[in-house]
Amino acid sequence: MRAWHIILTFQSFFTILLTGIVWCVQIVSYPLFPWIDREKFCDFEKKYQRKTSFVLFPLIVLECFFAVLLLVVAKEGMCRILSVVLFALLLFVWFSTFCLQIPQHAELAHGYSLKNIKKLIQTHWIRTIAWTLRSLILLWLLLVA
Repeated sequence: MRAWHIILTFQSFFTILLTGIVWCVQIVSYPLFPWIDREKFCDFEKKYQRKTSFVLFPLIVLECFFAVLLLVVAKEGMCRILSVVLFALLLFVWFSTFCLQIPQHAELAHGYSLKNIKKLIQTHWIRTIAWTLRSLILLWLLLVA
């Protein structure tokens, strides 16, 4: 059970860090997109994607790695059930990312569109809520496990 606690701690760290980032994106970054100069928007969007990917990719890989490890070492009972729920929420985040947010960013890279910005903001709530739920479950597990 000691390995499970260590993995749980790392999983919690990366998930909570990413949750803070997605809340910042949801409340600060994306709502500022409409204010960007339309003539510079394509360049901005491409740089935004490149720079955020550079920061987020290593964190995301580590979060996924520890999510899989947590799933593997969780043996039985509530820990096993919650590990499966946590993994399912992570899959949901990635389904949303690849099916909704990445296509919206791809559209925005071709030109300013208030409609696409609003859609990006609305669909990003899916990831924000799913990551928040992951953080809450992990915090609860840290307290009781």
